[in-house]
Amino acid sequence: MKRIGKGPFRGPTAGNLHQTLDIGAGELANYARQQAIRFPNRKYAAVDPLARVAEFGNLRVFRKPALEAMDDALKEGLKFRHINLFMPEMKLKKPKYFREILKRAKKVMLPNGKIFIGSDILPHLKVWASLIELQ
Repeated sequence: MKRIGKGPFRGPTAGNLHQTLDIGAGELANYARQQAIRFPNRKYAAVDPLARVAEFGNLRVFRKPALEAMDDALKEGLKFRHINLFMPEMKLKKPKYFREILKRAKKVMLPNGKIFIGSDILPHLKVWASLIELQ
């Protein structure tokens, strides 16, 4: 019987797999930094245009806006298990910008990846969920 899905990644994903991409996290992606310290053998990435460092151990920081960072990740062949969106980021309040992030997320995530959204703007989330046909 053949084992499916057990074992390390092979092919183009090997070496380019990151656990999470944190968007809008602030403070040098506090959650991603904690996880990077806790699991030193895993790779993490964060988007923070105001960050002063490009790397922090096994945490890579994209110092540019979210859409540009996702384009760079796509060009480099990086794949992510999860994407964390922490709001409010001013551009994320616009549904068109949010829709663009979701389109690009499909290209940089693994097929079974998940998107987590942290926000206190519940009315905006309801509008976005209806835009992408979620309930």
